Order: sequence, then C-alpha cells, then structure tokens
Amino acid sequence: MLLIDADMRKPRQHELLNVKQSPGLSNLLVGDAKANDAMRRTPLKHLWVMPSGPHPPNPAELLGSARFRSLLSTLGEHFDWVILDSPPVMAVTDAAVIAHLTTGVVYVVGSEQVNRHVARNAVEQLRASKATILGAVLNRVDVQKNPYYYSHYYKHEYAGYYSSEKSA
Repeated sequence: MLLIDADMRKPRQHELLNVKQSPGLSNLLVGDAKANDAMRRTPLKHLWVMPSGPHPPNPAELLGSARFRSLLSTLGEHFDWVILDSPPVMAVTDAAVIAHLTTGVVYVVGSEQVNRHVARNAVEQLRASKATILGAVLNRVDVQKNPYYYSHYYKHEYAGYYSSEKSA
C-alpha cells in the first residue's frame, strides 16, 4: 500500500510517519526526482509513503497535470492500494482536481469541525468533479460528550470501553 501526501499546502504525512519531506510528490511532478527517490518505507508493515515534497507555487496545476495522471496509473500497477491524502475539499480546488482521477473517494469529516451544510456542499463539489464517493468517515468524535453518535445497539456493551482505555 502506498500513501501519497497530495496536500502540498499543509502536508503532514511526513511528520506522522517520521520520514523526510523531500524529495516527494512535488519534486517528482516537476521532474526533479524519480519515483524511487520520492517513496519511503514506513515502520508499518506493507506501508510506503510518498511525502508531499517542498511547497510548490502551483499545487492545483501540478495535481491536474498529465504527469500526475501518468504517475497514478504507473503506481497502480505496482501497489494494490494507492491512497491520496488531499487538502480539505472546500478550502482549495486540489481535492476536486484529483478526485475524478481516483477509483473512489472516502470523505473524512471531523466531528464539531465542519457543519452539515459545509459537508453537504463539499460532497456536491466532489460529485461535480465526477468523483465516485465510496463513503465517509466521521472522526474526532467524543463519545462521552456526544453519545448520540454511538449507536444505542452497542452503547451498553461498550459503555466502559473508552473510559477504561484512558485509565489503563
């Protein structure tokens, strides 16, 4: 599996996975690096990462390029899964630019960070870019504060799960 940090404006994957940011995707797309130089093994078994590289002046243009389309096609021949981490949909056009190049999009939204109207508009923007939406993930949910996010079918069985995990 390959994780590509396609958020060239505020990249984070290199920090999270403790790898060098450069060379990375932006270097590859402008012709300053080869794919082998831009990919890194991670401590996680079977996971490779391609960090974003240095901040380019034109991320959306690079992500919309024929070179990026060709790169995705080539990488798809070598990895079972290629996952693209993009910037937020509504913040910049980058996510919509690359969404239609993928097999599918999983929309990730942070609890209490995005209201439902913004989330709905983001999904519509993805649909307008001809993206195939596979599903959504709601993360950063505080199940103690917002128990309605957590199904009543499971609440009884797992009621102490998170609280006992914190105290361990």
